[in-house]
Amino acid sequence: NGWIWSLDYERFEAAFTEKTRVVIINNPHNPTGKVFKREELAKLADIIKKYPRVLVFCDEVYSNILFNETEFISMGEVDGMFA
Repeated sequence: NGWIWSLDYERFEAAFTEKTRVVIINNPHNPTGKVFKREELAKLADIIKKYPRVLVFCDEVYSNILFNETEFISMGEVDGMFA
């Protein structure tokens, strides 16, 4: 049907509060099959970096199950996301 899941970055950032401490990024995303592109991960990183107390846990268990020559980019490859 051509439907592709996408993240609403405004809603994502609006969910952050002073109490936010962890973000879990599932990439490739289960159950949608979404594989985040570098530009999408960079947008997420730009938001997350505004909150220095927030840790990022990456669930990348499906990183070796890709179709259609899709490129997998780890969140750890994005500037400022690997510590």
